[in-house]
Amino acid sequence: MEKLTTERLKIGALIFATATAAVCAGFVLGYFAFGRAATNTLVEAQIAVPLNYEEPPEPEEPEHKFVVTSRDDAIIVYSAGEEADIFDVAVNALPEPDRERLLQGIFANTEEELARILEDYGS
Repeated sequence: MEKLTTERLKIGALIFATATAAVCAGFVLGYFAFGRAATNTLVEAQIAVPLNYEEPPEPEEPEHKFVVTSRDDAIIVYSAGEEADIFDVAVNALPEPDRERLLQGIFANTEEELARILEDYGS
């Protein structure tokens, strides 16, 4: 009986050792197939740049300080890209060319120009 148990222990140890070796071999093969070896095959991207290439100029400050436009039958003034003032003016009652001009946006560089534009549109 004791010999049979020893035989089973030897077989069990052999199966365990074989399974462990197979798992380790799988990890090693996986590492070389998909891990380190795969990173060695990457190629850096190369971009062709013409010899006469110049960096684009830095963006300039906005040319206009104020923009006057219309929305929902009101005149809106934008300053530095943000809504600054809303004037309740009957934009729909204005002549067609004035409405079109407002829709496209009217630009002003100074507060005096802005005041003149707003006077022209009745606000």
